[in-house]
Amino acid sequence: MRFYHLLRPSTQHQGHCLSESDIESVVSRTGGYSGADMAYLCRDAALGPVRSLDYSRIETISTDEIRPVNLGDFEGALRQVKASVSDQDLRMYQDWNTRYGSGK
Repeated sequence: MRFYHLLRPSTQHQGHCLSESDIESVVSRTGGYSGADMAYLCRDAALGPVRSLDYSRIETISTDEIRPVNLGDFEGALRQVKASVSDQDLRMYQDWNTRYGSGK
């Protein structure tokens, strides 16, 4: 799957409760995303647990009290982070690669 190899490592170093099917679900909705878009998506989702904190307790909350990243965090991030590469751009890059790239 496209970008699965980018999303999976991004979730390995942070507490999360994503199943393999959750990750595949997120990846399936990232058509047209560039590598930078995927990195931004992961960063935005990673902030989900922080955004859900009670800010009146922010000075006393320990890291153990911060919940893991979940599918809802990625769904929220997907509503905010949009693909920066259009279908037309993708076709142009694919055409260029066919003519001049390493696939030639």
